[in-house]
Amino acid sequence: MAQEVIYKRPIEVLRYSADFTELLPDDTELSADSKAEAFDTMGVEQTRLLIQSANATAGSKKLDISLMGGLNGEDYLVNAYGLGATTRRSSVIVLEVRVRSKVVGNL
Repeated sequence: MAQEVIYKRPIEVLRYSADFTELLPDDTELSADSKAEAFDTMGVEQTRLLIQSANATAGSKKLDISLMGGLNGEDYLVNAYGLGATTRRSSVIVLEVRVRSKVVGNL
């Protein structure tokens, strides 16, 4: 189950910051081995929604992820894997990305 749901357009590059502060309390920053992977809703690794970059922010517990592409009308799951630099403990934040050319409805 996703911890957050976001919408993006197929042509935009979306930046998302996964914050592991509460999930890895005994660490001061994330390891450079932290990463992100994209899957479709059936669990198959995806190439349509591209992870342009996933970089640990120096001195923090945030993993900055840049997403591009995606097929209009499709939903994807992005798993952000945070690895503590000190304890080497890991945690996962799951993000649901809904790709839509137009968002219709009441806000």
